Amino acid sequence: MSIELSKFSDNDIIYSLASKLKTSLEKGASDGELSRITKLLIQLLRKRKNTTKASYLLSLIAEQNPYELSLIYRNIIVKLLEIEKAKTRVNLAIILGEYILINRRSSTFEEDLEILISLINDSNSQVRNNAIIYLLKLNSIDSKYLSHPKFIKHLLELHSTTDDTTIKTDLRTLLNTQPILFLDQYNKLIPNTPKNMLKTDLTDYLKFRNIRQDEFFAEYFKYIKTKNTLYIVSRFHSRFHPHLIELKQDSFEKFYTQDKKLSPEMINIFFCPIFSSSHQVRKLMKILIIQKILKGYYSNTGFYYSTEYFVKLLLSEVNAVGKISLEAFSHYPKRFLFRALTKIQSKYHIDLLWNTKNTEVYSFSKIITSIASQSHNSPIINFNHYHVIFNSKDYEKLLELSKNRGLILEEYEHNNIFLTTMGKNLLTNYLTDSKQIGKFSTREIYEATRIPEEISILFFRNHTDPRIGLYNKSFTLFYYNSYLNRFIRDKSFQDVIKVLAKMLGKAPEVISEQLNRNRLSLIKEIDEKKEVSIHEYTEKLGVSQEGFVKLLNTRKLVFLKQGDTLLFDTAKIDQEKRRLKQVIIELTQNEDDFELNEKQFKLPETFAYDITRKLLENKKIKGMLYRDHESNKFRFITENGLKTTFEENKYKISLRELFPEKKIYLEIETELINNVIKELIKEEKLTGEYSEESMKFISTNLRDAETYPEIVNGIVRKGEEFISYYETGLRRIFRILKIRERILTPKQIERGRNIIENIVKNHKKWFDEFDAIIHRTIQHYKEDKKISKNSEVITVKKLTDNPQIKELTDLLVRYRAKLNRLAVKYDELLYLRRKYFKDRLNFKLKSKFEKLLQEFKPIESRIKPRDIEKRNNIYK
Repeated sequence: MSIELSKFSDNDIIYSLASKLKTSLEKGASDGELSRITKLLIQLLRKRKNTTKASYLLSLIAEQNPYELSLIYRNIIVKLLEIEKAKTRVNLAIILGEYILINRRSSTFEEDLEILISLINDSNSQVRNNAIIYLLKLNSIDSKYLSHPKFIKHLLELHSTTDDTTIKTDLRTLLNTQPILFLDQYNKLIPNTPKNMLKTDLTDYLKFRNIRQDEFFAEYFKYIKTKNTLYIVSRFHSRFHPHLIELKQDSFEKFYTQDKKLSPEMINIFFCPIFSSSHQVRKLMKILIIQKILKGYYSNTGFYYSTEYFVKLLLSEVNAVGKISLEAFSHYPKRFLFRALTKIQSKYHIDLLWNTKNTEVYSFSKIITSIASQSHNSPIINFNHYHVIFNSKDYEKLLELSKNRGLILEEYEHNNIFLTTMGKNLLTNYLTDSKQIGKFSTREIYEATRIPEEISILFFRNHTDPRIGLYNKSFTLFYYNSYLNRFIRDKSFQDVIKVLAKMLGKAPEVISEQLNRNRLSLIKEIDEKKEVSIHEYTEKLGVSQEGFVKLLNTRKLVFLKQGDTLLFDTAKIDQEKRRLKQVIIELTQNEDDFELNEKQFKLPETFAYDITRKLLENKKIKGMLYRDHESNKFRFITENGLKTTFEENKYKISLRELFPEKKIYLEIETELINNVIKELIKEEKLTGEYSEESMKFISTNLRDAETYPEIVNGIVRKGEEFISYYETGLRRIFRILKIRERILTPKQIERGRNIIENIVKNHKKWFDEFDAIIHRTIQHYKEDKKISKNSEVITVKKLTDNPQIKELTDLLVRYRAKLNRLAVKYDELLYLRRKYFKDRLNFKLKSKFEKLLQEFKPIESRIKPRDIEKRNNIYK
């Protein structure tokens, strides 16, 4: 008794129970251990979980130690016999049989015996055989258990139909050794006066009337013919004795339309009320076949196979495997198989498909189910197999239904290979990812998904505007404008054209002409539209939002921004301008300082600036316009805001330091600033000297101008701020790219790219500003000397030669080089990372990726930049 544990590995619970039972049966465990396992298996059956495997294990226990089975368990088994599938019923029949053998005095015994006998009619042969085995075991204990008419009837049928030679031998022994019991029960099955058939000897009658047989029927039928009776006249005993056979049609059809083969014994028993000879029965059967009263197959060996039998036989094959190989049934005449197949189609509405040789029949629904399963689990479906085995009509029918159900996509096909919905989703994801990476390759897609390149090319060309990038000659490689623009930004245009010509296999002049034509076409499209999507056209042109707005401004297009949409409707824009005027006036009344926020105003910053400036010049509002040093956005500070700012800086007020980006002051702004400071001095909120020429105030309480170390510290703090921008950016890039157990999302890829682009974009600004800080510090120092009495001489050279400042400058140069290289290598890092995730065991690839990534770690130095990441806007 062996238990193959590998068959139970799909479920941890059942595997554990199988393992324990195997150990128990092999080593002879205690009854307590078997009881515990039995209880757990019964719980699984009660919950109807893994019933086939649980019942199999329980049947092993029943055969080994049936005393483990109780009445409670018996009730569960009986209930499951009514509802469970065939494989489970095979095991349950064994369990019930073992229970009955040891519980013959039980109050449920008679009921259990009836259930066991009823299993002889089960559709599954293994269930039937198991039931017979246990009934024979009962008979060997006491023959009284067979005093059931139904059982005798089943024995006669099964003796002729079962394929199990052992059971046949046991049945034959039973019928021969217990004739009295057999005859007693058999008589109960056969009424003394048959009501369903009648045989009349016509010999004397015809002689007496002196009429011919055909004349007799004309007269006889006039009186006796009924609708539900079959009449057959023939000479059965000898050629001199004609007989009339009358058969009740309903009982006759009930017997001959059974969905099982009828043995000679069963047929003889059916006709025994009127025939005592099997020869006579065979003669009648042939007449019934010739007259087409019976339409089944009557074999030379005396077996009869009804159409219903063939229907059941072929239907079970169709339901089990989805196809019928007619060669496997070649021992039956083909016409009966074809008739059964026709009935299957008409009665059960099962659509069948024939192969081109008419040797195999396929269930249309099974094929569609198989195609549906492939559609949900595979990116493509190869229809070449169906194209070969089916004729063109059936193939087109299969193809049409697959298309109508959305299992395949008709428009994406190559050599009878179709893209599925799953494949479309995969390609859509690749398309989305490729926009973030900057390119796509149909070869890479084929290697990852096995989707033919021809289908990928067709899909991408249908879903990609050709103007948003460049294809190679074979359309297997595509570079987006965003990728090309980054490429061009890092190198000269002509150098990029040469590289692209090599990569795409096109002449340089062709690529240059294509790029220009694409760009002009997109710009013309924008010019002709009343509204455009910012996201759509920044993606098509491969530029940032700022670059897109800059392009619109160069074309002098007036637009209104509403979310992701830019409107070019002049009337709407004028209406929004009027609204914005009122908003700005209200803000000056409620806020001391506010940003001319594009999101808040729903108009470009330049519009807000122009409107605010006009309001200022027309004296509708009081304050000052300036560009914020950190955010690089325009802001407006009101008169009250200026007062508050000056009071907060009461020891030293320098407009150049407070508003470093403001170079030109309107006359009305200068007048307001002078008046505010003078008013604060008059109110004694400021105490000191104010120079209108330099727009600087120095408090009398302020000690003489700053010392050299303090000036150096101020410059160092600013330099450290720029260093922190680089370090923060690199740390974030490092966190994004570092290998973890996950694939990067398009959003993460884009975030990393934005960080790099923002830093590279601000390179020059930071360097110029750092240099300007040194010169501006000297200028402020000289101006302060006019007011203060500090005589120390500080020059630009003295500051740039300072070790701290010199180290900062060197660090900034190194970071700039590092970020420029990262901008070039970012796509390569993404490519290596993606390739590694497809091949986790490629440690060489992983090492190459990590080595390249290490190049972009923050630079180690003794300078510890201040942590200003929280107020840093460039990465948001």
